[in-house]
Amino acid sequence: MEFLQVVPNALVKYLTGDFPYAAEAVSFFMAIFGAVTVATKRNKDRKMHWFHALFLSACVGFGGAIFTPWLLGRPIPLFLSDMTVPFIFAAFYLVNFTPLGFIFCETFLGRLSWVCLSTLFKAQGCAAFVGFAYEKVAGQPSYWGYDIMIVGPILFATLLGNMGPMFVFGMDGYLQNGMPWPFQQGICMASFYHFFVNDAEGIIGTTLRSMVDSVPGLRFGLSDKKFALLVLSTFMHTVAVLQMPYFLGPTFNPLNPITTILCKVFFMEKYYGVDSGSAKSKSVSAAVPQDAGEASKKKKKKKNGNKEKTN
Repeated sequence: MEFLQVVPNALVKYLTGDFPYAAEAVSFFMAIFGAVTVATKRNKDRKMHWFHALFLSACVGFGGAIFTPWLLGRPIPLFLSDMTVPFIFAAFYLVNFTPLGFIFCETFLGRLSWVCLSTLFKAQGCAAFVGFAYEKVAGQPSYWGYDIMIVGPILFATLLGNMGPMFVFGMDGYLQNGMPWPFQQGICMASFYHFFVNDAEGIIGTTLRSMVDSVPGLRFGLSDKKFALLVLSTFMHTVAVLQMPYFLGPTFNPLNPITTILCKVFFMEKYYGVDSGSAKSKSVSAAVPQDAGEASKKKKKKKNGNKEKTN
């Protein structure tokens, strides 16, 4: 019986980042995530200069935390601590110049380690950035009459998970197949966290909390903020693991049924001549954006092919 109590408690502590050296662990493995992403995509042929690859690795891992704070005039966390930059250098070196690179890029346990801990970093970031934006508008009602401001905190946290990829892959390369999974996930998770934590008197927040409190023991004795983070982290970890190539793959999207129904309800099945039921539009759910460099290469090949045909 003690074992059955210890395992859930330990899992809750992990998912909420409540363990020793949590900040160091998630930051380091977020740096590993950035280095692996560049090494296996943009620099898979190893032709990129090492400094170019290093800078891209930093932007993939921490681009959101670098660029998003500017939108609200907040200081950039990367510049306020000596911890992260050495982690970026160490992760880049380990992935690209040591045998650990093979472990992190090719083995199940190696990939699982950075997938999970980088996801915890993202979940904590989403919760924190909802809070940062809400601090700016706390006490102000929505323009539409709701008790709290709605759009700002949700959008700010959503952009956190997307600014880095947009910077690295370019807006066209990142958005060419529709709304990427980080956008969809960010909107949903930031919305839940914002209403559950900050909506003290509105009908949405009170309803969510009453539903949770109606189930005995569901909160695990956690505060509103900790429980909301637990929900975010659990959902994000589940999807991230299922999107690994060993399971359902990177195109897995649990929101696909919902988006399909919404497209039908709002008559958005065809948009700019693309049928939402086609294979191309279904790729909107893909979590991995197409490399902008690869996209340009394909365009050049098509152009050269067309020239040869005309000749």
